[in-house]
Amino acid sequence: MLPNVTVQVVLSSGEHDGNTGDFVLATMEDRSEIAYAETAIRSITTDDPADLSVLERTLIDLRSRTLTQEMSRELIRKVAEEKWT
Repeated sequence: MLPNVTVQVVLSSGEHDGNTGDFVLATMEDRSEIAYAETAIRSITTDDPADLSVLERTLIDLRSRTLTQEMSRELIRKVAEEKWT
């Protein structure tokens, strides 16, 4: 496990902002923030405060719909065992 990476499973069905595409928020060593987002047209790297704010709100919303880290790990293990062993 990497201490700076969190994986959580979203079990919510239906529409939510997380359906718009993959994104990564990163805090650099100097504490500045940057985001990488994939769209249907191209990927975007941005440090624009307005963009970062939208993605931070999206992440907060997604986290409210997820299993805990431990429950997510267990579900991933269970599905992997059922599907690939």
